[in-house]
Amino acid sequence: MGSEYQPHSSSSGTIIAIVVAVALLALCGFLVLVGVVFFVRLSPPKGGWAVPPQVTVEDAAVAVEPEEAVLLPSARPAPPTADVPYAAARVRKVSIRLDQQGDIVADGEPVDRDELQELLEEAREDGQVHLEVLIEVHSQCVYQHVAAVQAVCLEAGVRDMQLRTLKSTSDSH
Repeated sequence: MGSEYQPHSSSSGTIIAIVVAVALLALCGFLVLVGVVFFVRLSPPKGGWAVPPQVTVEDAAVAVEPEEAVLLPSARPAPPTADVPYAAARVRKVSIRLDQQGDIVADGEPVDRDELQELLEEAREDGQVHLEVLIEVHSQCVYQHVAAVQAVCLEAGVRDMQLRTLKSTSDSH
């Protein structure tokens, strides 16, 4: 009277296979749902993504020897003050040229560094005028002269500077 071993029926194996298949389908459905939620959250807004402002540099390549390299503070525009916001400030553009020898011409008049600083400080009128300075540099000018002019501009409170390299000797005076 012993018990005899009876193997599992084929129907129990089928049930296990069906349960595993349903579990896999449920897992795949969950992953698809998670993917859809992330896609909807990361899709661009109706107006599209904001485009960052483009900055263009016009032929600003300047050859600098290692002994001439100078680190300068950033020339970002200063934030508006309570008394003179950007929208209310008057804007004055000043043109500065450096020739091959580093001689300075500001608004068509030859000046030295001290005269340039006086000119810029007077033009700012105690912060009531926003200065935009364009520095045009002869392609053979030593960078030390450029750095000196930029330093004078920063000392005078100018924060909006553009640097452009002149392409030919006929462009400089």
